[in-house]
Amino acid sequence: PRAKQVDGGRYLARIDVLAKRYTSDWVAGWRGFESSEGRPDPVFLLGFPRSGTTLLDTILHSHPGISITEERPTIRKVRNALERLPGGDPDGLAELDGAQIKQLRDVYFAELDKHLDPNDTASLIVDKNPLNTVEAGLIHRIFPHARFLFVQRHPCDCVLSCFMQNFDPNDAMINFLDLESAAHLYDRVMTLWQQYREVLPLVVHTVRYETLIEGFEE
Repeated sequence: PRAKQVDGGRYLARIDVLAKRYTSDWVAGWRGFESSEGRPDPVFLLGFPRSGTTLLDTILHSHPGISITEERPTIRKVRNALERLPGGDPDGLAELDGAQIKQLRDVYFAELDKHLDPNDTASLIVDKNPLNTVEAGLIHRIFPHARFLFVQRHPCDCVLSCFMQNFDPNDAMINFLDLESAAHLYDRVMTLWQQYREVLPLVVHTVRYETLIEGFEE
C-alpha cells in the first residue's frame, strides 16, 4: 500500500527540471552572497545510494573532531521553505537576496541541530545523504563555501545493489524495483551531477569505493 502512494516518475521529472534550469547563463545571473554569521558551511557527503557513503561516514565518525548526521531531512526542509518564496524551487534561487538566503540557512541549521548532540564539540559537521546529490545546486546556492565528499562506485555494483536492497518506498527508491529502471535512474542522477560540476564551482573530493576497501587503513 505504501508503494502505491509514491511515484518514481515524479522524481525523474524533478531531475529533468533541474537539468534544464542549471545552465551557465542562469547561474551567472545569481545575486552574490557572503555569509556574515560565524557558523561555517557544512560538508556534504554524497553519492548514489549503495555507493559506500555509509562506510565512509562510519570511518569519519571515528574521528573526535567530526560529527556526522545520517540521512536527515535538512535539505528537504530548505526546499520546502524555498517553495514558499517568490519563484519557488528551483526558479526562485536566482532571485534570492541576502536576507532570504540567511532565512534558508537558518531553516537548515534549525533542523540540523535537532540531530546533533548539544554536548558535541566536533569542529566539523558532515551531512550525509546520498539523495542530496540531486540537490547539489540548491546546496551550493545556500552554502557557497560548502565542501562535498562524493563517493563513487562502479555503476554495475551500484545498480545491482540498489535492486537487491529492501528500501523504504519513496519517489526515488521506487525506481529500484527492476534493473532497467534502476540503471536509468543512475544515469540520470550521475548526468545531473556531472552537469553541476560543469556549471558550478563546487569544491569536491571524490572517494572511489573500490580504492577505499582495498586501502582501508590509508
